[in-house]
Amino acid sequence: MGYEKPALLSMRNAYLFATIAEIINRFRGIKDDKFCRTSMFLSEAFGPMNHAKAAAELGWSPRPLSETLSDAIEWYRSHSQQPKQATQ
Repeated sequence: MGYEKPALLSMRNAYLFATIAEIINRFRGIKDDKFCRTSMFLSEAFGPMNHAKAAAELGWSPRPLSETLSDAIEWYRSHSQQPKQATQ
């Protein structure tokens, strides 16, 4: 399951063009983080994801977003280096 990637440019060619762009930009004194080998890797590594396999094989299901956010906020507040404000 999942989504198919658009077949506009193969990842091999994308890496090749990104490498060439990095070399050209290095000579020109330009740092372009939008089109480099790292951005190509990240675009491939963090593609569309889905939890169907975890649900089918492990019975896992994601928690509601509101519950997750509440827990995250509570954790950050309890682990903060700043002194807690007194409540009146």
